[in-house]
Amino acid sequence: MSVTNQSPLSIAQITDIHLFADEKQELLGLQTTQSFQAVIERLDMLRPQLDLLLITGDLSQDGTPESYQRLKNLISPLATPTYWLPGNHDCLSTMQQALNYAPFVSV
Repeated sequence: MSVTNQSPLSIAQITDIHLFADEKQELLGLQTTQSFQAVIERLDMLRPQLDLLLITGDLSQDGTPESYQRLKNLISPLATPTYWLPGNHDCLSTMQQALNYAPFVSV
């Protein structure tokens, strides 16, 4: 059996984004879209090494198509395969419709 030199898999996980239809909406005094944009900027710096992105639980606070579209728009420039898991604030049927295209990977 031969062993090859392979790079380790690099995975980033983001949880509890709580995006709203209105990008200026706040949760507990924090504009969630602005906060998430800062996370995306940091991930963009890691992009050459990033193999996979996992976003979990409460991607949306209001479960609207607009909030999931905002998520898609913010994630897309990373061009990283992205998997998602819903949380209790998410609307699964809306998520399945909105997050069914690249970079999101359907499972």
